[in-house]
Amino acid sequence: MEKNNINGRNILFLGSWLSIYFLALNATFSILSKTIAVERNWDVASITDTYALYLLIFSVVGIFAGKFADKNGCRMNMFIGGIICGGGWILTGMSSSVLMFYINFGVITSIGAGIMYNPLLTQTLKFFPESRGKASGLLLSAASIGPFIMAPVFTTSFAAMGVRTTLLILGIVIIAINVIFSPFQKKAEVQPGKTSSTFASDEGQYSPKQMLSSVTFYKMLFIFMAVACAGNMMIGVLYSIAQNQIQVSLTTAALAVSVSTISNFVGRLSFGVIYDKIGAFKSLILSLGITTIAMVAVSFIGANMAIPFFVVIAFLGFAFGGPMVVFPPLTGRTFGTKYLGTNYGIIFLGYSLAGFVGPKLATFFNSQFGVYTYGYYAAAILAVLGIFVVLNLKKELESRNQLDIPANTQSS
Repeated sequence: MEKNNINGRNILFLGSWLSIYFLALNATFSILSKTIAVERNWDVASITDTYALYLLIFSVVGIFAGKFADKNGCRMNMFIGGIICGGGWILTGMSSSVLMFYINFGVITSIGAGIMYNPLLTQTLKFFPESRGKASGLLLSAASIGPFIMAPVFTTSFAAMGVRTTLLILGIVIIAINVIFSPFQKKAEVQPGKTSSTFASDEGQYSPKQMLSSVTFYKMLFIFMAVACAGNMMIGVLYSIAQNQIQVSLTTAALAVSVSTISNFVGRLSFGVIYDKIGAFKSLILSLGITTIAMVAVSFIGANMAIPFFVVIAFLGFAFGGPMVVFPPLTGRTFGTKYLGTNYGIIFLGYSLAGFVGPKLATFFNSQFGVYTYGYYAAAILAVLGIFVVLNLKKELESRNQLDIPANTQSS
C-alpha cells in the first residue's frame, strides 16, 4: 500500500512538473512579442503591457482556482485549465490585431494558466511534507527548464514556420499533456510536517480573511514584489536589452534569454536546498543581495560586452530562483496549509505587481532617457528596501517565536 502511495504521488508530481514546464513559457514573452510585432507590422511597445495583463489575470484567477483546489484537488483545474491555456496559445498565434493579441494571450491564455499553476504547485507540495523546500525547488525547476529549451526552439521555429504554426503545435501539446495527466491528480490531506525553518505550526490554519487582516501578509507581499521586480524586468524586455544595449544579433539575444532561464533553473534547485538548510529569511536576503549587485553591475555594461552581460544575467537569473522557491513553503509555514492554495494565490499578487513594475521601469526610463540604466537602479533600490523589510519581518516573528494562531479558524 505504501509503495502504491509513493508511486501515485510520483506520477502526480510528474504531471505537475510537465504542466508547469509549459505554463512557464510566458517567460519567453520578449521573444514572442518582438517576433510577432515584426511579422505583423505592430509597434512592439504597443504590446509590451500584455505581459503585465497576463500576470495580473493569472494571479487573480489563481486565487479562486486555489480555493477550489483546496477543497477538491487539482484534477478539474488541470483538465479545464489545460484546454483553455492550450487554446489561448493557439488563438494567440492567430491574432490579427493588437487588441486580439491582448485578449488571446493576456486574457485567455492567462486564465488557463492561472487555473493550473499555483494550485498545482501548492497541492503537489502537500504530498511532500517531509521535504517541502526540495520538492518546491524540483517542481519549480520545470519553470526554468521550459523557457531554456524553448527559447531557441521558438526563435528557430518562428523563423522557419511562423508564429501561427508554432503556437498551434504548442497549444495542442499543452492540451494533450494536461488532459492525459489530470486523472492522476487527487486531493491531499492536511499533514503537519517538519521543515528546517518554521514560525507557525501547520495546526495554525489562517483563512484568507485572517491572513489579509495581518500586517505580516503585507510585508510578505512587498518582499515578493521587491525580490521579483528585477527578474520580471528581464523576462519582459531582456531580448530588447540584449539587442539595444549590448547590440548583439537576434540569435545571441535569444541566447541571453536561455542563459537567464538556465541560471534560474540552477537557482531554483539551489534555493530548494538553501531554504531547507538556512531558512526562508536568510534565503531571501541572499537573493535580494545578489539582485542588488547584479542590477548595479549591468548598468556598467555597454555595446559588444556580451560575455560580462551574460555573467551578470546568470547571477540575476540565479537570484530570481529564490523567491519562487521560498514563498510557497514559507506561506504554508506562516499561515498553515489548509488554505495554502488560496493564500499563496493572494500572496502571488506580489509577483504579479513585479511583472508590471519591472518591465515598466525599464521601458519608461529607456523612452525618457534612451537608456535602461535608471530602471536598473530603481530595481536595485527596491531590492535594498526588500532586505530591510525581510529583517523587520524576521525580527517580528522571532520575537513571538511563532505567529499568533487564531483560536477558531473559519473559511472565508
